[in-house]
Amino acid sequence: MKTRLYAILIGGTLLIITGLVLLFTSKNSNTKHNYANEVVVTPTVFVKLSQKNNINTSSWETFEDKKLKFTMKHPINVILDPRQTSEGRITAFVFAEDKDQLLPGKIPVLYIADTGKIGIDGFSAFRKGDCGTQCTVSYKDVSWVNINNAYGVKNPFSKDSLNYFLTDKNRTRSVVNFYVGGYTKDEKIVQAKVDIFEQMIKTIQFTK
Repeated sequence: MKTRLYAILIGGTLLIITGLVLLFTSKNSNTKHNYANEVVVTPTVFVKLSQKNNINTSSWETFEDKKLKFTMKHPINVILDPRQTSEGRITAFVFAEDKDQLLPGKIPVLYIADTGKIGIDGFSAFRKGDCGTQCTVSYKDVSWVNINNAYGVKNPFSKDSLNYFLTDKNRTRSVVNFYVGGYTKDEKIVQAKVDIFEQMIKTIQFTK
């Protein structure tokens, strides 16, 4: 009788301990690590982004930002949007046919913003900006990209699929944020415009 009682007690204790271990493990696995203070080690290898073969840029015009010191090519029917452009802060490009559409709307827009962060890499600028003080993204888990002579990262958030933080390789200038927003992907005509904006981003060149 005593042996059976001991066996029941031991079995019950083991079940309780197992349950507590599983609960603790589950809790820890659901807790996202905060990488806001992680030391960033810039990789030596970047993913080189190439232009799309089905888009011809030979007739495109060149836009130059003298403050941020970069050039970018664009088709003639993509224009600056004065409604969303604020000199020294943000530049917005829209298709000419969308220039009178009400804002906010669902028209795709290419935004170019000065992060004001100089001397740091693209990921660190992303972490201080979009990711914030509770950043749960490690520099090891993002795409480090190279576009011509611009280097940085692609925003890893799914809702920001065309969102880049770029600077020169030696990080001597401000990190620039290039991103496309204001659109829904399920519309073919909109997606075609987004593809053009993506191609525009891939023509970026920093100037001296």
